[in-house]
Amino acid sequence: MKNQYFGDNKDLFKYDLIEKVMLHIKVFKKFIFVPMLTRDDNRKDGNDRDRNKARAGVKNDKLVKFLDEASALKKEERDFRKIKDYFSKQGIRAEIHGYADKKDYFEHSSRSVYFDSVTKRPIQETLLFIDPDNGLEIRRNRERHLLHSEVRQIYKKLGNNSAIMIIQFFPREDHSQYIKRRLSELKEITSNLALIHDSKIIFFFLTKSIAIKARLDKILDDYQEGHQDTISRE
Repeated sequence: MKNQYFGDNKDLFKYDLIEKVMLHIKVFKKFIFVPMLTRDDNRKDGNDRDRNKARAGVKNDKLVKFLDEASALKKEERDFRKIKDYFSKQGIRAEIHGYADKKDYFEHSSRSVYFDSVTKRPIQETLLFIDPDNGLEIRRNRERHLLHSEVRQIYKKLGNNSAIMIIQFFPREDHSQYIKRRLSELKEITSNLALIHDSKIIFFFLTKSIAIKARLDKILDDYQEGHQDTISRE
């Protein structure tokens, strides 16, 4: 993830979905954001801010207003950590792991230290969201990718009353086949999996509890039902 994209339509989908999950699963007492922040660059491929083209979240007036204000800032002034203030106003307890400074970037060379700090304590009554630049690991991994070993490390610390949420960007290949391949990989960690996606991004949910998975499935089904033209479930 990058600060330069804070407030775009992918954020609108992401934070709207997180808000819905947190407000409907009362056992989740807090939301922990585990960002993998990388340096801004000059690319504009993720800079989709036209709300008329948004695929989800446009009915969430408070979030749209908040993200529109974030989008109006100059690129160098955007700060993803401000999402904590938004969630607080919605009555959601939110924590951002690390990043005391805006420029505390995630580095490939120190990733083990970072994820060790994530798993110092058991993860209880929590929705924990991991936000890499691209998504899950590939053959040649860098700071933009989340390793399966890191997901497994966090999953081991996960309580039965918690869930992991991961963002994954679609590569240039058949979406259906890609989802099947990623699900097959994640099933080596847990069979309690749920997902929702649009044409650009997937959100995977992992939990240890069948009951929590059932509640997630219900929320995701309802969410998809409200966005039938743009959001899909598998």
